[in-house]
Amino acid sequence: MPGRPPPVVYIRDLRHPKPTKSHLRQLESALRNPVQLNLDAVLAAARCEADLENVGMSDFLDRIRCWIEDVRDDTGRNALGHLRMFQRCVRFVVGRLRLEDLLRRHPEIRSLEIRNPIIIAGPPRSGTTQLSNLLAADARLRSLRLWEVDDPAPVEEEAGLLQDSDLRHVRYSVEWRRTCALLPHIATMFPWNSSDVAEDIWLQGMNFSATVWKWTADVRPWKRQNDLGDNPYRQYEYMKTALKALQWQKGPSRWVLKSPQHSEHLGPLIDTFPDATIVMTHRDPVSVIQSFATMSAYRARADYDYVDTDSVMQYATNRISDLLRASMRDRDLIPSKQVVDVFFHDLIADELATVQRIYDTAGLELSDDQVECMRAYLAKHARGRNGKILYDLERDFGMSPARVREKFKYYQRAFPVMVEVL
Repeated sequence: MPGRPPPVVYIRDLRHPKPTKSHLRQLESALRNPVQLNLDAVLAAARCEADLENVGMSDFLDRIRCWIEDVRDDTGRNALGHLRMFQRCVRFVVGRLRLEDLLRRHPEIRSLEIRNPIIIAGPPRSGTTQLSNLLAADARLRSLRLWEVDDPAPVEEEAGLLQDSDLRHVRYSVEWRRTCALLPHIATMFPWNSSDVAEDIWLQGMNFSATVWKWTADVRPWKRQNDLGDNPYRQYEYMKTALKALQWQKGPSRWVLKSPQHSEHLGPLIDTFPDATIVMTHRDPVSVIQSFATMSAYRARADYDYVDTDSVMQYATNRISDLLRASMRDRDLIPSKQVVDVFFHDLIADELATVQRIYDTAGLELSDDQVECMRAYLAKHARGRNGKILYDLERDFGMSPARVREKFKYYQRAFPVMVEVL
């Protein structure tokens, strides 16, 4: 007997969210137990959890202070929004403490090399997740999993455990179920299961980079981003060190990485990984924006009682424009023989043909065994398996597709993406 078809989801309450029972319980708990959202409280909580003191170079303290002050000044955030930011900051500092401790105990980690990675860069919702998970099905490649990203260094008593019993894996699985209870449609928009491939840029979260904050802030610009003196080259070096620590724990040594944010930092990216194959994904920017804006507005209900969808739309449009303009400006910094352009419509039409093009550029053989592994992944992870979101720019954001498209003529003249939204 055939199973039920995946649901079609129409989110009718983007602007005035109707919280779930789990959402209400979490909000009530946050109201009863307000956090002290300040630097001292974050550092104290992180040091207590990690049972460690050394945070390494102290330059990140000014950045975390800016994160916290910006959230405190955001009068729209509710008590749960403050709690979630507090927990995120603590999580990043705990990861930093454990990484510093691991590097102290094993200084040989810093001398490891990361060679010939395959790095996927492109706007969000352009196939980067599907493609990175597909490449990660190749056991010859090392990928960053979601359960690793917050805790790249295990505590000593966890170090010998297998992935499926690693307490980091368990912790993330519990947190994912909690998130799904808070945001029941999130898995339809973006699967964040524990074993899925993570965006490597989140390793910079432990160093409180401006790039991570731009994604963390989600629905509003960051007031103090010019106060940080944030150096993207140093942030990428920090991320590389975290990757070395992960590689030291478990091989293989050739990475497949991905993050949309790489699009605006191609210079630091190729400077840090000069022998990388860079895969640049492309999709109809209107489709990208309507999906990204909807997801951003939906996620914002966790932190806001009222979601300003007009601001969300402005944020999404500006953010995607920043990524695309920066990638077009800087792509010549990457040797042409190291770049592969992937169009979303080509990826969806034939995933394995796309993989073959990437492997040809990266100097990898696509064997029959690897093809079978990828076919198995595709069979188990069909697009839309968790349902389909009905997107509508006019209905949800009061913006016509034609008006949005007008702002991206420069991009569509350069890259012949298939128009998906009329």
